[in-house]
Amino acid sequence: MSHPMIRGVAERIEISNRAKTSILLSFVVASSFLAVEVQALEFPSSRSDRGDFRSAFDRSLSSLREARRLENSDLDTSVDAYYEAAVFADESLRRSSPGSWEVGRAVDVANIALRDCLRAASRFGRIDPSSQLIVNGPLGSMNVPISRRGFPWLDRDFGRLIDPRWSRANPEQRRSHRIEGLGATQVVERVNPNSSPGDAFLRPRSYFPATAILHPDRKLWLNGDASGPGDRLELIDPLRIRSIDYGDRRFRLAADPDASISLAEETFDSRNFILTGFLNPEVELSKARVVFLEPYQPGKIVVVIIHGLLDDPFTFTDMINSLRMRQGFCDRFQLAAAAYPTGNSFLRSASIIREQLRAAESVHDPDHVDPGFQNMVLVGYSMGGLVAKLQTTSSGRSLERAVFTKPLESLRTPPESRERLEAIFRFEPLSFVSRVIYIATPHDGSGVAAGLVGRLASRLVRPPSDSSAIFEQIRRDDPHALAPWVDRLPSSIDLLASGGPLLESIRMLPTRARTRFNSVVGEGYLPGMLARGDSIVSLSSAYAMESESELRVKAIHTNIFRHRDTIEEVARLLNLQAAEVDASATLPVSSIGESSESRLNSSISR
Repeated sequence: MSHPMIRGVAERIEISNRAKTSILLSFVVASSFLAVEVQALEFPSSRSDRGDFRSAFDRSLSSLREARRLENSDLDTSVDAYYEAAVFADESLRRSSPGSWEVGRAVDVANIALRDCLRAASRFGRIDPSSQLIVNGPLGSMNVPISRRGFPWLDRDFGRLIDPRWSRANPEQRRSHRIEGLGATQVVERVNPNSSPGDAFLRPRSYFPATAILHPDRKLWLNGDASGPGDRLELIDPLRIRSIDYGDRRFRLAADPDASISLAEETFDSRNFILTGFLNPEVELSKARVVFLEPYQPGKIVVVIIHGLLDDPFTFTDMINSLRMRQGFCDRFQLAAAAYPTGNSFLRSASIIREQLRAAESVHDPDHVDPGFQNMVLVGYSMGGLVAKLQTTSSGRSLERAVFTKPLESLRTPPESRERLEAIFRFEPLSFVSRVIYIATPHDGSGVAAGLVGRLASRLVRPPSDSSAIFEQIRRDDPHALAPWVDRLPSSIDLLASGGPLLESIRMLPTRARTRFNSVVGEGYLPGMLARGDSIVSLSSAYAMESESELRVKAIHTNIFRHRDTIEEVARLLNLQAAEVDASATLPVSSIGESSESRLNSSISR
């Protein structure tokens, strides 16, 4: 981030010429500690070819002051003044001396001017992000074409540009993932037209980051010569492109992935979903679904994140942005999130997620040949780990025997009720789930759920009326069909109580042979020999016999998902998954199903 004094040059528009000159001189004197964090990689260029930096820089500041005055007067000509400020900030950047304080000053003003130009253009209806920006230039009105680079989104998806500063604070975010550099960071809003099958797996409003770069026609602006290529505004995907060539130098691209997640969290109404979804899950059942963060991209490994009790997908904000901002991540993986109201029985939630994933396969990979979809990874935190496991196991009759005293076929209940029960209690593993990563998952439940607090919380939950009606009908018409411990439709809190018969049955369910499992468990802050768990889930409960690896993290239950060691382990396992997918593509069919290490070793030996 640039020094606050730097931004003051552009932001304090009322500054006098004398004060401005004084500040500029102070930058020269203090250049040893006002380091420019933009870090341009300069190519050799002579000073004489760059012209006079000061004249271009002063004009950009003058235009910026005028733009603010015009916008405060509600005049759309402010768009033109902001644009001119951006043009001459660009010119001052080209004239700046490599490695000097001039570079940082020019970048700051260029970013601010272009950001405010785009904001004002949206306000006064001068921009269509999918096509053009309308401004008045040296020769009158002109349409500046807008190009897009690196995005998986279509041109028509660019509905509206939003200033990142408008996003409210995301309560789940603990670390900033912004990157300072060249370009005006923006958030693009895409309103879902529901015009294709894939739209069913995108949010009603999607938000994604973009960085705007202006490419002025210097001949036009400096000489009034219209024979050049004309101006061009470029929107670049900062998740995939980290640096750009600009003039005769290379600059790091500015990025703000946090704002898009914050806006998505706000429109999702995260706070209400968490509380209402726990106390009255029926109200939020319509939001139980799997949603992709971007349009589906064939060949990229699908990573589905599944939240836990009293959470929602935005719990993983820090993990999502940390992963997305890693070089090459978005070229190899694509993220999706499963949301479900957590007061509902997690058996039913697992059933809903299972059907959602099957529906996604029927849309995105109906022939079951896409290695990205067929090697899906599920990352489940806390109760979400149990939901993930239930996607990879064969139920047999174990679960229904824990709840009912007779087979489902023998229950005295209408066919539609029996069909719903079969969807919850009878299932086969999803063939396309290749790896599951457990994070602080209570395989044996939690003593907290079985204690006084857990019992009181369970009594506050209002079960969905359709599920309650089924159990009430069975209790009335087939009174001996329910197991003695089932006095009502169990909530997720009930099912998470330590020692519960359903948890015992779930732990013993056979997992799919070709699915890999890994665990991340919290051991709190006590020394290793004294560690007993993460304050909610004990080490023994977090242990999974099917896991190939277990990483212990110095964290408690409520922060393990954002702990750096957890994120690093998830990244490591995803890279391992990618390596296995690449290796298996060269292996004979007979080797499929071997352990991950033997498959990699076999591939290397070849």
